[in-house]
Amino acid sequence: MGTVTAPVIFVRYASYTGNMRNNVLLVVHTDKELVPLLNKYRGTYNIYVARNITEMQHALDHVAIQLIICSECVPFIKLSASVQPAMALPAIDFRKQLDDCILNNLHRHMLNADLLARFMNMSRPTLYRKIKNSTGRTPNELIARARLNQAAMLLAAGDYRVFEVAKMVGFSSAGTFGKAFLKLFKVTPTEYKRKHYKV
Repeated sequence: MGTVTAPVIFVRYASYTGNMRNNVLLVVHTDKELVPLLNKYRGTYNIYVARNITEMQHALDHVAIQLIICSECVPFIKLSASVQPAMALPAIDFRKQLDDCILNNLHRHMLNADLLARFMNMSRPTLYRKIKNSTGRTPNELIARARLNQAAMLLAAGDYRVFEVAKMVGFSSAGTFGKAFLKLFKVTPTEYKRKHYKV
């Protein structure tokens, strides 16, 4: 695979196996944000890196990007309507791409069906239908459940306080987080942490 010319960097951390792999664009500002994402996705995706809006648009204009992962501080821009996936993904690949996209953007409190559809590069009705068919839930229900499941994992790990976990999974306030958590798990976040955290 040829290298994309600057300003977009093609990160070659794994050899190409000959199988079709999805192109992922990481939009980050610093190496501190970039390193953990590279460690997670290298070997699984073809990784492109953009550090500002200009580089991001350049990548979208020249590469068939299937997934965009942004750091929290990167402002959102509307994707070009001309950007389309290179090929239709099998159901199992769609679900993995969807789960990765949600998980890596949970910290964005504005993450909803509309924004998820843009990140997944498909129309909102198409995303709704595909998610409903594969999970039985609506996009917003899936996002909400993912937020709370991730919060439960973080609480059980015991490394963060409740308000920190709330922010990490995209809740705008600890109060809203507490109510949603209690509704799903039938205990408060504090009680859950006390019960599941093992020193």
